[in-house]
Amino acid sequence: MGNDGRVHFQATLANGDSAIGVIEANGGPPTLAVETQGSKLRAIVSHPAASEDGSVSFYAEEASGDRGAYVARHGVLERLAENDGPIRDVGPLGPTANARGLVAFRAGPQDRQSLFVASARTVARIADAQGEIAGFQGLPVVSDDGTVVYRADLRSGHDAIYASRAGVRRLVADTRGQYRSLGRFPSANRIGQIVFCADLDDGSSAVFLDEGGEPVPLLRSTSGFESIRGALLDCTGRVAFFATPQSGRLAIFTGPHSIDDKVLGLGDSLFGSVVADFAANPVSMNAAGQLAIRVLLADGRHLIVRADPD
Repeated sequence: MGNDGRVHFQATLANGDSAIGVIEANGGPPTLAVETQGSKLRAIVSHPAASEDGSVSFYAEEASGDRGAYVARHGVLERLAENDGPIRDVGPLGPTANARGLVAFRAGPQDRQSLFVASARTVARIADAQGEIAGFQGLPVVSDDGTVVYRADLRSGHDAIYASRAGVRRLVADTRGQYRSLGRFPSANRIGQIVFCADLDDGSSAVFLDEGGEPVPLLRSTSGFESIRGALLDCTGRVAFFATPQSGRLAIFTGPHSIDDKVLGLGDSLFGSVVADFAANPVSMNAAGQLAIRVLLADGRHLIVRADPD
């Protein structure tokens, strides 16, 4: 979901090739930003992350079976690499990108993964699964000032969320205190505010906002929700979160009212069918609060819908 209202998505074409499509802000038929036909790529294997500089980042597999992180800039395809060669074992999930074209992603063997941030000229390691960090969860998210936010598993058995910038790592939250567990997908908006969900020691769950000090709760499960799984944040402080209401089904909400503030949920009627599944991630919401959602309907159709504020 770009800040200009355009939506980028990964898809398989009717001829079996894979591609990244683009839906313009005013709708209309999608166009192709990247396709495997005529390239060295065999398949695109992740969601795309688009930047305002016109670049699109994604994971792809070459004919050799080797997988890497790629950036397409103005028609030129580039595989991201360190000084000693291409980065392999990318994933899982996909990359994220900020408005300036910085790309954050995970790569490496599962027991020795690293987090990277790449610009048009360099690739830098942000963190490694060594020392106190045993591994990573979710997606590393990069804000416009270059801060990378990520969720880590610690060797002590605790969870932690960190924010790293210019070689300095700040602890946002960990499970040594009030938090029993931390959600796998913290996210950040373009101005560096961080939002994450957590299960608390009292048995409740909540959405928290971090602005560099003590995180503050924005919403608790005691307000009518059984559980809260994740949250996204725009630049006005508007939050979209994934939660299950009391005696209800999983849905996306933008406020504490389980009916008036619901965007979309399992079992909802939509375009002549019923929502059987849906998905969104930390790159699905833009600075204006527009939200791109992939939907599977009960009749087998796959859709991409955009939810606009108000």
